[in-house]
Amino acid sequence: MRPLENEDWAVCFLNRSSKPMRVNFNWKDELITDSLFNKTMNAKDHSYKIKNLWTKANSGDTQKSFAAALPSHEIIMLRLLK
Repeated sequence: MRPLENEDWAVCFLNRSSKPMRVNFNWKDELITDSLFNKTMNAKDHSYKIKNLWTKANSGDTQKSFAAALPSHEIIMLRLLK
């Protein structure tokens, strides 16, 4: 995870396994802090829209957990829009 301009965030989920895996990430359970840029993402306090950067599809928002199938050696790349 990395902060971007306009208080957006870049998020990547990477499957290094040789087997497919499921991603299930509850945004509200995680307080994300980037000490290099001194930024914090708190989905309890603010909802972000989720955009899948590969498919260009909207993937809901951070009010719900993010769930997806992730094939072997693949990546899901998201942008959280404030």
